[in-house]
Amino acid sequence: MMREEKIELLRRVVRDTTLKNIITAFRPPDFVVHYYLETVFTKPIQWISSGWSTGFEAVKGFMRPLNVEDMLKELPFAVGNIPHWFEHITDAYRSLWSLGLIDDHTYEYVNCIFNIFNEALSELGLTKTLSKYTIERLMERVRRSYEKLISKS
Repeated sequence: MMREEKIELLRRVVRDTTLKNIITAFRPPDFVVHYYLETVFTKPIQWISSGWSTGFEAVKGFMRPLNVEDMLKELPFAVGNIPHWFEHITDAYRSLWSLGLIDDHTYEYVNCIFNIFNEALSELGLTKTLSKYTIERLMERVRRSYEKLISKS
């Protein structure tokens, strides 16, 4: 691809809000301690967008309950502007869904993960920690939602 073609392609991508939402979420979080945050949220975006995996397969693999639980345990140690980063993540998944790269059932599971993540952030804002009870309560919802996702595949 020639330089001019790359420039034109770049301009077309950044002018398209749906594509820009996806591209801005490609990078891992810009904060310390983020392995499972990247695994759960960023990796599926990269795999789906690159065509390495379907939306269902990427979400099923990277957002499996064990990774989500490890992400919740890691969350109190993540330092940075997590809400800003998470806004990019939610926009990217909404865009992947609107393009049909994530089906409705998979997106429903993704939204479950978004909801439990927001609840965890809220508790962290109040208590600066996530109790074992909170993690288990949130994980019960994740497991139920994951079983529902798998049963519809």
